[in-house]
Amino acid sequence: MNGREDVVRFLLEKGASPDVHDTFYKASMLDFVLQRKHYGVAKMLIRKLAANADAVLESVAATGNADLVAALLEAGKPSPAALDKTYEAALGRKQNGGRRAVEEGGAHEPAPAFVVDVKTIEAYAGTYKSDQIPLDIKVFVKEGTLYMQATAQPEFPLKAKSATQFEFTLAGVVVEFDSASSFTLKQGGGSFKFKKAVTQ
Repeated sequence: MNGREDVVRFLLEKGASPDVHDTFYKASMLDFVLQRKHYGVAKMLIRKLAANADAVLESVAATGNADLVAALLEAGKPSPAALDKTYEAALGRKQNGGRRAVEEGGAHEPAPAFVVDVKTIEAYAGTYKSDQIPLDIKVFVKEGTLYMQATAQPEFPLKAKSATQFEFTLAGVVVEFDSASSFTLKQGGGSFKFKKAVTQ
């Protein structure tokens, strides 16, 4: 975390595991290193973690550092699905460096968003609540696109996959509307049912 490349190199050579996670935040050591921009240390960890390239590709690409992405692609073989997902996320963040690197690694252009009738998405607008988690989610339309915003969090756009299914690739969020007044949000293996409490 302090960027001491000499110490990290020594410990890795002695067999230290690069796949350790913080006990409080549950973040990986690579995540902490990338956050602090210790890219020399990151490259050492990436080489050791390359066997599980799918798991670290998104974190590495999120830096926008093309050299780091290239180092991972050189050391490991991410699946086509992971490359495509990371490419779409890089497009959403407007990070050309990471986008070009995964494109050169074999990623494909994402499919265009499904076109949903404006009246349909406007019907979804409102504030939703869940009995499962204490979180309010505001759903609204901006410039013809459906957006969501959870309490005290930034808003994010949803890409339509169908008239009832939307996703936010960057965070791995999938939203499926059962009707104009309820949806199921899926993320990280969790599935949460939300019902409209306030219509906008």
